[in-house]
Amino acid sequence: MAQRWSFEEDYIVCQYVDEHDIFISSQEIDNIVIALKDKGYNRSREAVSKRVYDYQFLLTGREANYAIEQEYRVSEWFVRDSQMAKTQQWIDKYVEEVYCVDETSCEEDTQNVGIEFLNNMPCDKIQYIDIGEPVLENSFKQVLDELLKTYYIQHGEEGKTIWKVKQEFKDDLELTYGIPVNTFNAIHREKYDTVSKKVIFKLCFALKLNYEDAKRLLSSAGYRFRRNVKSEVVIESILKCDSPRRFVIGEIDQTLERHKCKKLFV
Repeated sequence: MAQRWSFEEDYIVCQYVDEHDIFISSQEIDNIVIALKDKGYNRSREAVSKRVYDYQFLLTGREANYAIEQEYRVSEWFVRDSQMAKTQQWIDKYVEEVYCVDETSCEEDTQNVGIEFLNNMPCDKIQYIDIGEPVLENSFKQVLDELLKTYYIQHGEEGKTIWKVKQEFKDDLELTYGIPVNTFNAIHREKYDTVSKKVIFKLCFALKLNYEDAKRLLSSAGYRFRRNVKSEVVIESILKCDSPRRFVIGEIDQTLERHKCKKLFV
């Protein structure tokens, strides 16, 4: 009895078929056999050829409705994989163009006016300058409260109360993002003198902020994105990209590792 084809094997077949508009040459059949062997699957040329011709239904040896479901899953995986590849290319290009070791030669994407002038200072955290203590437009707690309220409202649909959303968010912070509930409560109640940049980055992803809101939250705590720190450039690029998967923790850490940076969620 022929061994049932796995999901990963079908995915490899789908890649080749989709890339060649369903027409697969004899040479491509050989290429698929090699691609399968590289993944540890030993399929004969005849078996691969038959699988290619059966692609429309993705027959798996089970009932037809399962075959249709399998086709949908494989197609979905293929689309996601293609989107991820495009996103990674965009991020790689952004990091290459923006990252620079000598920050004094970096081009900032902000203007030297008002609060933005303070954000563009060469220091990482604004502590003191000749004109005295900088007065930020909004305190960290004010900005965080505003962003939390927006998050709670956005996720309060389908019969969920704001209280339930708050509790789910706090649980998610600890279990998924590595920010203990006690730490979050202390930050929210201004019991901390300073909040680390790493924690703020985690909050940005937990709250699913766009780049502008993330920059505003950093600014309210006296921080900014530094162009001479590669990990911060990578995080900036993730927040700027339009990928729907930019908030997936595993993919955030994979992107950081790919650029030889430490993981954020460790």
